[in-house]
Amino acid sequence: MNNDTRGGIRPLVLVLIVLNIVMVALITTSWLKSRKSASEEYDTVTDSSTSTFVSDTSFSVLEITPQLPDIDESEFVEEEEYFDEENFSDNSEEAITTQTPRVYDEVQKDAEGRRPDYYDFDWYLSEVNSWGIPDGAMPIYDLGEILGEWKAYIHYDPENITGNPCDMLFNLDISPSQDGVTVLFDWYYVKYVQDDSPEYETSTTTYTGSWDGNKLHAKSKGSLEIDQFYELNGKQYAIGTITDHKNVPAVIALVRDKE
Repeated sequence: MNNDTRGGIRPLVLVLIVLNIVMVALITTSWLKSRKSASEEYDTVTDSSTSTFVSDTSFSVLEITPQLPDIDESEFVEEEEYFDEENFSDNSEEAITTQTPRVYDEVQKDAEGRRPDYYDFDWYLSEVNSWGIPDGAMPIYDLGEILGEWKAYIHYDPENITGNPCDMLFNLDISPSQDGVTVLFDWYYVKYVQDDSPEYETSTTTYTGSWDGNKLHAKSKGSLEIDQFYELNGKQYAIGTITDHKNVPAVIALVRDKE
């Protein structure tokens, strides 16, 4: 090949090399721009998805917030309280109750009004028998304070030893004697569990015994022990035990107005 031919080829080769370099540069620049655009689009989509998720979650929380139903206050009826003013004491939780007052069997009243009925012993049957002597009660220690007539109640055979317990309502008189005290039982009303109707009688029984501080002991065919005499709210009370000749136990309660 001569020198003229070589001189014509060299410029052409240089042009092709330059063109190839330019093409490579353009392709590389285009690829980088495309990659950057795709990355920005991905970031935008991700942010949008996250925002949508948070928004949806917040909306869901609002959707599941419970709503309280409307309450008709007229449906609630306040239970009436029963206040036992006679036996009320400041420290006694039993003075105010929501229980309906007890209804007792009717007992014939005498013309003088001295004979007892069950309502005279509601303080014992409804309260003391279950809860004990109320706070504020003042013990009685003087024999002179217990002398005289009381209204009395006996519940015979509370443990059902005989199979036929009974209630007795009567008057009881305590008087002094040379040897101590005399206790007169003036019987009136007897009601056995197995009988439909009560019995009324007018017989009497006398016990003799002694007074020891706050306790009364007396004996006859059975044994009487009244070991709690006390005053409360203008009345005098007493509770104790009594056994018959067969040694069957009974509980006894006394009450009267304080003179």
